[in-house]
Parts: sequence; C-alpha cells; structure tokens
Amino acid sequence: MRSLKASSLLVLACALLCSAELLAQSSTIAPRIVSNVDESSRTTLTGNVPHLARAEFDQGEADAATQLTNMRLVLSRSAAQQSALDSYLAQLQDKSSPNYHKWLTPQQFGQLYGPADSDIAALVGWLESQGFTVEPVSLGRTNIAFSGSVSQVEAAFHTSIHSYQTADIQFYSNTTDPQIPAALAGVVMGVAHLNTIPPKPHSVRGTPD
Repeated sequence: MRSLKASSLLVLACALLCSAELLAQSSTIAPRIVSNVDESSRTTLTGNVPHLARAEFDQGEADAATQLTNMRLVLSRSAAQQSALDSYLAQLQDKSSPNYHKWLTPQQFGQLYGPADSDIAALVGWLESQGFTVEPVSLGRTNIAFSGSVSQVEAAFHTSIHSYQTADIQFYSNTTDPQIPAALAGVVMGVAHLNTIPPKPHSVRGTPD
C-alpha cells in the first residue's frame, strides 16, 4: 500500500514538474505582431482561391448581406517553434527518447507551438474591429474561427465574393487572394473557408456484389 502511495506521489510530482517546465517554455514565446495595424499597408495571402472558383462557373457578385460562417485565420509558427515541433514529433516515435509516446494535450500544444497571447489578442481585436463575430480560440491555437457578412469579408480582406454554379453544386467564394494588414502577416499564413464549397467525403460507399 505504501509502495502504491509513493508511486502515486511520484507520478504527481512528475506531472507538476512537467507543467512547470511547460509554463516556463510557453512564457518565452516572443510576440510576432510588434507594430501597429496599418490598414493602408497590406500583404496578399497567396494560394487562397479554390480551383472551382473559375470564370465559367461565375454567376456574379454575391448578395452583400449573405452570411458566411466557419471562416478561419490559419496561424503559422515561428521558425524556432517549427524546428522544436519537428524534433518533438521525431522523439515521440523514438523509444530511446524520454519523450517517447509522451503526448501533449491541446492546451499544452498551443502553449508551446502557438502564437503568443498578445498575438492572439491582436488578431481577435482586428477581426472584431472589422465587424466579425469571433469564436473562442481553439486550445491548440492553430486557427481562429469567425463569421460575418459578404460585405464585411470584402472590406476586411480586399477581395470580392461571387456566387458560383457548377453541374453539381452552388457555392460562394472569393475571386482573388485575400489581403491582410502587413503587421499581421508574421502570424497568419492563410484564410480558410472564404468559400462555401462542401468538403469531399473521405470514404465512398461501395456497391454490393
């Protein structure tokens, strides 16, 4: 019984030590948004127009009041964070490593490999200043979800939203790559779901023999 109690205390001590180490590491994350957001100084996020948003399917401008949901700012990591993450992922599979199968919770992942608190606050503040409704930030800090109208999206990201019709689906989409203030570019690598194209299923139902 004493042995079991001692083992439990040892596990608890290790957990507290790991938590303390984690908090120490996360507190050293340097902010990457270090200048004021200037709407007149912008950068283009390339590769954010879906291939289906083509001229032959274009039905013209979308209604300005149309609501778009589940849009996301996709967040990037610093070079140092990406290097540390690559190393950690390799150690997870290395049986000789003390990190072998030592999985992180989403919150721990976000604290170690996500943007600094001040960066998150700056991004949320900018989205809200554009009139968007912002969802609680995911624990992993990989993206920030928001929603708003077509007119808000067009004004915030300096793009146009059109309606498209293919043989199979009708959807809305941005016609050009979105732009964001240059001050935010060090933390944002893209904007996901500026379109309403339904996702493709990961599996296809077979037919019986």
